[in-house]
Amino acid sequence: MKNNYLYVLLLFLLSGCFGVDNVDEYPDEVDGFKPVYVSKEQINTISTLEARVLQKPGKIYTYGRYLFVGEAGRGVHIIDNIDPKQPKNISFIEIPQNNDIAIKGNMMYADNHGDLIVFDISNPTDVKLTNRIANALPQNNSQLPPEQGFFECIDASKGIVVGWERVRIKSPKCRY
Repeated sequence: MKNNYLYVLLLFLLSGCFGVDNVDEYPDEVDGFKPVYVSKEQINTISTLEARVLQKPGKIYTYGRYLFVGEAGRGVHIIDNIDPKQPKNISFIEIPQNNDIAIKGNMMYADNHGDLIVFDISNPTDVKLTNRIANALPQNNSQLPPEQGFFECIDASKGIVVGWERVRIKSPKCRY
């Protein structure tokens, strides 16, 4: 009997540790995420630009004396590595939704929002886009924000979601 009282007292004390969240399901205003959109035309625009600083380098491929360094969501850096102590960043191929690259022979293959794009890299100082195969690759259609919580609902008429920014949201309608 004494043990029963002890268990009841222990349960009573512990029950105070587990609160119930009484937050309204959809508050008037909350911190959340807003989608960042780009148009299909912007995604399909592939450009060779001046060299730029590597921010988040990814996969690295060698091709002769050159390095091809992928940068997810941005494109591919081309670096002249004739002197490994002083590599020279020579150009940048902007591929807006690129996540991966591969090189075989004189060709570089890259993804871009489900499309497979092919480049002739036989002259790394003058890379040429040779082919685009639309919708050749499966793509991650998960367009959820980076964290659970409230977010502005996606509106496909505004374009393709390429990222999220943290903002203050009035009358949120979506959450996960």
